Amino acid sequence: MHKPYEMGRFVYFPDRDLQVFHVTLSPEAVELPGILAQLFSSIASLNVPVVHFSLSRPRLDGSHEITLIMDLTNLSEIYDDLIRMI
Repeated sequence: MHKPYEMGRFVYFPDRDLQVFHVTLSPEAVELPGILAQLFSSIASLNVPVVHFSLSRPRLDGSHEITLIMDLTNLSEIYDDLIRMI
């Protein structure tokens, strides 16, 4: 289900293929040491630049929302791999 997202600031790179990804971390995942390092390591293994990252404050259920904006210019062939990783 899509939810509205208020982004106070955003990145602007003309002529780049920027894609926005929203990831929800469960309360259990938030407690795992290195979970963010693992996420970013997976993205880096595909040589995808992350140009924006934000992490929400905890929700009532203890989960967190992550917003990632990545530059997929000339990287359309790895899009499906990226989706599977995230």
